[in-house]
Amino acid sequence: MVEYAIKSGVNTIDVVCPTYYLCNRKYEKFREDIKNIQHMCSDHTEIRYILEYRQFTYELLYKIAQILLDFNIKTIYPSSGHFLDDISDNILAAALINKRVPEINIVSNGNIWNNDHIKLVKNSKLYGLRVNSLNALELLSKENITKN
Repeated sequence: MVEYAIKSGVNTIDVVCPTYYLCNRKYEKFREDIKNIQHMCSDHTEIRYILEYRQFTYELLYKIAQILLDFNIKTIYPSSGHFLDDISDNILAAALINKRVPEINIVSNGNIWNNDHIKLVKNSKLYGLRVNSLNALELLSKENITKN
């Protein structure tokens, strides 16, 4: 899929973190996987990783973030957004990772449903935010958060 995407001209590759390597402490296999993906990508292709923070301990999240940073991969998503994900939990995971590995840019992608969620996003120090609903975009635009 990475080769196909590169041939199609993409400039960013989002990779879902291979949980089976990490949950089984196969860190060298994870590093090999990163090397292989980097080998396929050009210098102009950004590689970002998508984690599922609920499947890892925080210690393992820190380790994953540090491994990615060692390969100069600086942007991650705490979750895939596949599961119903509360923005509070997502931002907490982002903050905890950033506390130990501040060089990592985290794009939060939890669900935003109400004004309390907007306030939480506004008060957080997120690198980025990805939303998955028109409702979230409308709430964000009402709060003028995209300009702050």
